Amino acid sequence: MANSGLPRNAPTKDFNRVRAGEEDFNTVKELRAELGSLFPPVLYCLNKVDTHAAPHQWPTEDHPEVSGKIKRNLDFVAQVIGEVSKEPFESTQPLYGYEFDSENHIDVVPTFLLQELYWNVETLSWMLGSYLPESAQLQFFRYSVEKT
Repeated sequence: MANSGLPRNAPTKDFNRVRAGEEDFNTVKELRAELGSLFPPVLYCLNKVDTHAAPHQWPTEDHPEVSGKIKRNLDFVAQVIGEVSKEPFESTQPLYGYEFDSENHIDVVPTFLLQELYWNVETLSWMLGSYLPESAQLQFFRYSVEKT
């Protein structure tokens, strides 16, 4: 098997979805090599975390086993993209996502979108909005508040 860029010690059961996205990671690497500094930093959305639990096991804060799986996936994505320096968005709840101290990667945010009672979409929205040009941020956040 060719070197996929994925860590050799990666557990296969919990990380098949990340491995399935291997082509995406390779595409980002190729584009970054081709475009150099023109390629923008990447915000990763770790979707389908709802597959770690039954719908009644949400919110995750009430189910440590689900929280642990999500955190392991976040750590695995950070490892795959080579980000050693990471900070949780919220120190008391690291499963909401990580911010990276990097020019290439902004952060990774897990989301639950299986059904109504969506989870962590606000974090994703906030992160996207915070990286808009200042001239667009006010309009973005004003619209976000009106929609809630």
